[in-house]
Amino acid sequence: LMIIATLINSCFCACSRRGVECIEYQVISRHQGYEERQLPPATWISTTAEGSSLTEANNEMYKKLFAYVQGHNAKGMKINTTTPIRTRIVPCHGATCASIFI
Repeated sequence: LMIIATLINSCFCACSRRGVECIEYQVISRHQGYEERQLPPATWISTTAEGSSLTEANNEMYKKLFAYVQGHNAKGMKINTTTPIRTRIVPCHGATCASIFI
């Protein structure tokens, strides 16, 4: 099981959900069960983790991303974050497998 999580770094302060900054977006079209949205340019940070459980992998990734935005990065700079936080689950089979997130 490989889990990929991303945080968005941007400043779109007009939107707030549950007290967390979020990115403003425009709904392009609505479909059954989902919306197609247009978002402004933003910076994404990503990490991956492999684990035997979803909880284990999510906890590991959260710690990595939180440390990064708190200043444990190459520039030693704190970074504001916004929602959404995206998680993608990629099932792996066998002892060795590789997954790519694009």
